[in-house]
Amino acid sequence: MAVMKLSNKKRRQVLALAEQALTQAERGQYELALRICAQADHQHKDFPEVMYARAMIASSLDDYTTAAEWFGKASHANPKNTVFLINYASSLLLSGQEDKAAEIYPKALAQAPRVFEKANGYASYASALDAIGEFRRAIDIFEKGLKLDPRNVLLLKKAASHYSQVLETETALTLVEQAHAIAPNDPVLLYDASVYLMQQGKVAEAKSRLRDALSLKPDYIEALALLVSSSDYEEQEADVSTLQKLYEQQHEGTDAKIMGAFVLGKAADKGKNYDQAFAYWAEANSQRRQLISYHEEEQEELHSVANSAFPATRFAKASVDGVNNSAPIFIIGMPRCGSTLLEQALLQHPELVASGESDAMQQAIVGRRRKVRNSTLIKKLASMDETALTETGHEYVRRLTQEYGFSGRVVDKTLFNYLYVGLIARALPHAHIIHVSREPVASCLSMFQENFAGGSIPYSFDLEELGRQYTRYLDLMQHWREVLPAGAMLEVSYENLVSNTEVELRRLLAGCNLEWHEGCLASHKSTGAVATASMLQVRKPMHQKSVARWKHYKEQLTPLKQYLQP
Repeated sequence: MAVMKLSNKKRRQVLALAEQALTQAERGQYELALRICAQADHQHKDFPEVMYARAMIASSLDDYTTAAEWFGKASHANPKNTVFLINYASSLLLSGQEDKAAEIYPKALAQAPRVFEKANGYASYASALDAIGEFRRAIDIFEKGLKLDPRNVLLLKKAASHYSQVLETETALTLVEQAHAIAPNDPVLLYDASVYLMQQGKVAEAKSRLRDALSLKPDYIEALALLVSSSDYEEQEADVSTLQKLYEQQHEGTDAKIMGAFVLGKAADKGKNYDQAFAYWAEANSQRRQLISYHEEEQEELHSVANSAFPATRFAKASVDGVNNSAPIFIIGMPRCGSTLLEQALLQHPELVASGESDAMQQAIVGRRRKVRNSTLIKKLASMDETALTETGHEYVRRLTQEYGFSGRVVDKTLFNYLYVGLIARALPHAHIIHVSREPVASCLSMFQENFAGGSIPYSFDLEELGRQYTRYLDLMQHWREVLPAGAMLEVSYENLVSNTEVELRRLLAGCNLEWHEGCLASHKSTGAVATASMLQVRKPMHQKSVARWKHYKEQLTPLKQYLQP
């Protein structure tokens, strides 16, 4: 290799420059560090340690894409250097290239297990597997890592998050409690425990954990915000006042500032201070929108190809041979449409089990060991023949049973599966699809006031973008009504569900070939885990209080009207 051609003296000189560059980067002198790298390149181009230094500089600047490029080059030049290899995998993970990271981590593990362990490689490797839907492999890696280092708090925390994702919140809580026993002064672990408790409906215990977290960190705005949002309680007014003071101390664009604004908006709404409430939400959404990357043209193309790939003629054909006989129930629609209320009602039926919200269908479309991306979904949908449909149906069922570990007849409440209704009807002809709708402006307001974690609903932070997305959804749903065979899709509105509950539930259960079960009227008594934004609301009996609440904000919601008017 080129490095071997250097004299020992020259090699020492270049190595010294690489070390100088790293030292300056650690001091925050990034421009100087890059100049030193350029000086080293002048002496010898593409020296592994210099490329590594460039990668570390990019990583320090949070430019993980560039970091991955340089780490990759350094690893290629010196493949035996495990530090290079682990950093390469980690930068791939941080730049959203989890599928590539999952290929690199096992190489580093095989090459130097102890270095891999010290670098928290198990936690990162499992996270990469989790991101590409390889849940069983992720669990294996978590277990191996914890067997070697049972007191690794980061590993315990990440494992807990993984189990929560597959609705195993009891296991998640156990793991985070173990981490708390190791690090009792870490308020974040108490916060995580409170979230898992709330997912289980144990609100009183969750609030106790939040109080403990605040005793350790009085300015922990995230914990206080969750406490204020949890339910009505005696000290709530005082806590809102404290939240207001903490919110005012935060810098613009921080998660704490944004979360505080969302929660203060809800508090103002509850107090009927509607102008103030909307002002908070508008501020929070504006700040959140600046922090996320949203490509509206991808959404336009995704909706378009979902439509064009499944015309009426495709449903005139008989089912293809070898289709899966499973009969899951899909609940589809837009966020905040009342779907969780319906899900929890259905789950009181003894024949049904929850699969929650997952990317199981999307992952089945893109295939094994691949990250779900809109560009891949578009390509796959556009070229999906009958063989691919059959394979997708089988892969979806395999994912539910093997990756998630679900058994029985599942209720899949992944709302965005409305994009794949045509695919579902062909690939899983025994499935039942329930479309839940809500008054459009009410649905959009409910999304606009919600702090969707990590920008998971990226179009919800701008009213015009939200209006255009909602129109795409409405158009696609109309397409499905026109092309699907009769009875392939059941429909219910949130307004009818809360005002005429028993009649609607009887109709839906019959449409899914299920006998009536009286327990379905007591959705608030569900003991299953709920990991959506509605995890607190669904623990209450169905009511009609939210049906017309949007009318308090008619003027502020004017930007929506150009898209949602008949």
